[in-house]
Amino acid sequence: MLETNIRIVETGPSLKLQTRVLRVEASEGGPRTSEIAVSFLRRDRGIASVVLGSSLLALTSSAVPTVERNKDGNPISIRDTGQVRILQFSNPSDRQLMCDLLARQLELQVSRVGSWWTLDSLRIWYEQVPFTSDAGVAAWRRYELAAVHIDGEGIGLVVDVSTAFITQQSVADYFVRGSNGNGNRKREFDRLTARQEEQKGTLIYDNGSASIKCWFEEWCEGMTCATTGTIPGRGGRQFPSLYEYAISQCRRALNPDAPVARVSFQNLGTQKVPAEWLRIRVMNDSVPRRLKQVDKIDPAERSNLIAAFWRKMGNDPLGQGAPRLDGGFWRPSRERVLRFRIPRLLFGSGHELAPPETDSINHIRANFRNRERCLAKYGCWYVPQTVLRTVHLAVRRECGEATAAWLGLGIQRRLSLWTRRQINVELICEESLDVLKKQLRQVNEPGLAVIVFPDHDPSTYHDLEYELDQWRIKRITERQLRRKAADLPDEEPQDERAQTNAPNWEGFVDKCALDVLELLECIPYIPISPASFQARFGVDVGHTRRHFEWKLVDFCVTGQALIDRDFIRIASKESDSGIEVKMVKCVRLWRVARCA
Repeated sequence: MLETNIRIVETGPSLKLQTRVLRVEASEGGPRTSEIAVSFLRRDRGIASVVLGSSLLALTSSAVPTVERNKDGNPISIRDTGQVRILQFSNPSDRQLMCDLLARQLELQVSRVGSWWTLDSLRIWYEQVPFTSDAGVAAWRRYELAAVHIDGEGIGLVVDVSTAFITQQSVADYFVRGSNGNGNRKREFDRLTARQEEQKGTLIYDNGSASIKCWFEEWCEGMTCATTGTIPGRGGRQFPSLYEYAISQCRRALNPDAPVARVSFQNLGTQKVPAEWLRIRVMNDSVPRRLKQVDKIDPAERSNLIAAFWRKMGNDPLGQGAPRLDGGFWRPSRERVLRFRIPRLLFGSGHELAPPETDSINHIRANFRNRERCLAKYGCWYVPQTVLRTVHLAVRRECGEATAAWLGLGIQRRLSLWTRRQINVELICEESLDVLKKQLRQVNEPGLAVIVFPDHDPSTYHDLEYELDQWRIKRITERQLRRKAADLPDEEPQDERAQTNAPNWEGFVDKCALDVLELLECIPYIPISPASFQARFGVDVGHTRRHFEWKLVDFCVTGQALIDRDFIRIASKESDSGIEVKMVKCVRLWRVARCA
């Protein structure tokens, strides 16, 4: 039986929660003020609450002492009205309120246990120490909390586990000469933050009291914590330097000669901070190779980690006097479980690939590996008669002509093998991206281009499609290409049979070639399981959300192969309210055609 990561609150569908109704008084009202009041109530009284209209519902049976605080000149007062409201799971309108209250109560209890730390969300918590590290990057277990209501079962508390990557060294170590003599490591900093112009690397600021997420703005070259000039503090207080502010307001030791970086905080704007107190939140694409797979947690380990989390929470994870949880994790009945199994697949030459023997991860992986082998051996199920025979590959010379040659050969070899047609990749190498685009615009018959572009400017990605609007484009970033080409031979391939003996590179080229195959409008394989329905209605929404395309696909079985054909396709410019009407009209037309 399937086991989830959900624990049901005791009494299930009979669950009731007693709450107190609180009134929020403020000179400036509104939803934001109410959410601030929820935060004040949690910090000052240790009580979970939710917003309901202009009031709060507090998860407690006792009278709540008045809370009076001031937020940016806006005095806020939270007073108990004396009213009690009972929330019941049997009342559908109460269920989401109960979910929100119990989720916040769980967050409150997690903070009290003290086994984890958080950044800017009480919903996400990190273990105190990393579980592994490599090349200066540490991997941390991260737990995400939630609550859901399940018909017939009650309220379920959810804990999911994932992985976060954070550098072991501070930002200062990447900009100033360290004891190892490596000197400035700004390029490594840019790689770890995946930083581009007009974009900001994500950092973690730790002042000894809390860890806070922020974004890198600039390195303050030559500035120290003692020479920053005046730093504003809370309540209008002024400090003569960042060093004076830190030793007065923070809980970490600091040298007055420590370097400074400028970062931005949410709701606080741009601030100068000690660079030694900043670490990099590394994106998954930038982690060292040895850590690439540690975020793939198998089901048994995931279950053990979540069970260990709940053990740390004790017998009363929601606190004394609060409802307890049923033992173990929720296992839905068979009627609630729908499994989507991989169907039999049809490749070229009429070859069929059988589905996996079981739903085990090993059998599913084997099925995907066999798809690659079948595609190479039998070719695509469908290749257009007019498929393009030339694909252009545009690369700046700075990327290396040998790398470009290996990429072009790899794509060409795969496309020719899969389509059973001779498809050539024409290589264009120039000094700049502008010259590459000019060369492509001069091609008599625009077709399909693989473009390797520098990603220091985010607008480049969209500019390519705008300036080369007659081309179908597959994009690859130069940063990605350099990383994948690390194990390539230094020399160019001597002939079409040349091999790289670099598995990571070959896997990368496989994915690129499959993307190109799709752009060539080829179909590598199709499912051949009979459909359990006669037609499918689809709505394709444009990026502006103002344009729609309505499509009714009629399914019919020819032999053993499932063929889908467009019965009706309508471009529309209607509001969301017209979707249902349009769908009904299409279905009526289809039924008439079927009966004819």
